Amino acid sequence: MENASSIRLPSWKLVDHRWPDFASEPRNLRLAISADGPRQPGNDIDVYLAPLLDDLKMLWEEGVESYDAHRQELFTLRVVLLWTINDFPAYGNLSGCVVKGYFACPICGEDTYSHRLKHGKKNSYTGHRRFLPCNHPFRKQKKAFNGEQEFGSTSQPLSGEEILRKIDVICNSWGKNKITRGKLNVKTTNCWKKKSIFFDLEYWKYLHVRHNLDVMHIEKNVCESIIGTLLNIPGKTKDGLNSRLDLVEMGLRCELGPRFESNRTYLPPACYTLSKAEKKVFCQTLSQLKVPEGYCSNMRNLVSMEDLKLYGLKSHDYHALMQQLLPVSLRSVLPKHVRHAICRLSFFFNALCSKVVDVAALDKLQNDVVVTLCLLEKYFPPSFFDIMLHHCASCKRGKTLWTCCIVECYIAEEAIEFCTEYLSNIDAIGIPISANIDQKVGAPIPGGQVVWIAHGPSHYVSKYHGYVINGCRYHTKERDDLRATQNSGVSIVASTLQIASAKDQNPVFGELCFYGIITEIWDLDYTMFRIPVFKCDWVDNRNGIKVDDLGFTLVDFNKTAHKSDPFILASQAKQVFYVQDQHDPRWSVVLSTPQKDFLDRERGDDLVDNFIEHHPFIGALPQVEAFDAMDDSDAICMRGVVRDLD
Repeated sequence: MENASSIRLPSWKLVDHRWPDFASEPRNLRLAISADGPRQPGNDIDVYLAPLLDDLKMLWEEGVESYDAHRQELFTLRVVLLWTINDFPAYGNLSGCVVKGYFACPICGEDTYSHRLKHGKKNSYTGHRRFLPCNHPFRKQKKAFNGEQEFGSTSQPLSGEEILRKIDVICNSWGKNKITRGKLNVKTTNCWKKKSIFFDLEYWKYLHVRHNLDVMHIEKNVCESIIGTLLNIPGKTKDGLNSRLDLVEMGLRCELGPRFESNRTYLPPACYTLSKAEKKVFCQTLSQLKVPEGYCSNMRNLVSMEDLKLYGLKSHDYHALMQQLLPVSLRSVLPKHVRHAICRLSFFFNALCSKVVDVAALDKLQNDVVVTLCLLEKYFPPSFFDIMLHHCASCKRGKTLWTCCIVECYIAEEAIEFCTEYLSNIDAIGIPISANIDQKVGAPIPGGQVVWIAHGPSHYVSKYHGYVINGCRYHTKERDDLRATQNSGVSIVASTLQIASAKDQNPVFGELCFYGIITEIWDLDYTMFRIPVFKCDWVDNRNGIKVDDLGFTLVDFNKTAHKSDPFILASQAKQVFYVQDQHDPRWSVVLSTPQKDFLDRERGDDLVDNFIEHHPFIGALPQVEAFDAMDDSDAICMRGVVRDLD
């Protein structure tokens, strides 16, 4: 049989393949450790982990006698630790690798492409053309990148066994004895600062994936860099006098170098420089945004129209911005090529954070993001490329998986399941409470209830301003107008008869998506049960819906149809929300919301999946423009506004 280390298996399958005796007991546990946060012991965390490692070794080698309540029998429970999940600083403390300096990438290691910026006094991580195919046109371009053609390639990431051979000679020293540790590191490599305590586990060196990065932290840092640079927020921007001086020092895009005239300093406008009017459009779009409850914070409280800046954003706000709101807010600002590059990066995070990721699509996803990073290299200064942005190119290449809020989703799901089983009379904190929450909507109808359906509903109809179903809160448009949130948008996919024209003699049935706004919520009384329905204003699919060049769906509510058939079952509705288009206020961009199904208790013992990902706003990545294939930086990196630093 082929060596297990050469087979590209998920970690849990690798364990089953290499240790079949462990796999033979389905009740054995496979664990992960989540550890991050600003307050931690640093490299000395191994001291605190030592008791845990003793327990893990005992649970792996010997196991512990446990009782199976279902089978009513005793069995030996064994445990394996598959990986850790953490932010980047904790990644370094747990794995033992360095996370800053010239070798900050744990995947590239000694081959990390890093350049020290003289004026910015920090390292820049560019050189993403090395990840491209050998015949890619970007490799031959000089002026648009670093002035040289790229013929290099990336090396194969080290396996766990290779890493252990490198760091096995390190003698860990805990506490404040930094001198001893510094001398010991010189004997091996600059990429490692200690031998991780996890290598004491027998199986650790064989695992393909040992440490995972929480994508929410990376997403927050990348989005913060983009917004800070576009809005020129002090302390957050990656552009400035030092950044331009570094460009001059490196002999790149000298036309963007600072101009010193009398007592003033001017910065020529780069392609990512927003004018004051464009900043107002960007901030106004966010400040006027109304999103469904629980989607993100109220953006109106985070946007300052006076300073044209964003303040107080949380990680989840950056998550929503990066994946959906940022591309919509930039629809009418920035040159097309810069806007498309940012949209490509947003699409990457959107696809990566999906709860279900197609493994076959990961290679294409990585190839696409490498092209995106190369495009950003052509537009943004080297100071923009910190280690967080560099991680986008190595997220799959080094078998270092990114985990987002998927893990948090499962933890929340299990916690809620426990509460519903044992704390049924307790109100959950943080979950919207509604009088309609216990409605049995969408359940199979027993044979005896068919008679009641045949009799029809009562002539007296109860109406509501809001309704909670399938984990989503819906409001009527009238109620939405009085609130800071938007919960009246719905969509439904239905089979309908489609014709090409009035003369079409061969109509066909096909699925079509309809978009609408809830005007009324009815609760139909069939005596023995109730069925909620939504009355909606539906957009005319013939001339009220269009798709733009980026793949955004836009609707015009001045053009409505289906007035004789306005009702849908509440259980059929899918929540969406609408953002007014910057180009034409008559049109609105359609965005979907994360589906939260943990409130639906109709499916027996197991809760339904708690979908938390933002659905893609576009079906395919924006294509690389024709001028991006040319080696002419002047055409793509300049704009017509001059910034005054004084």
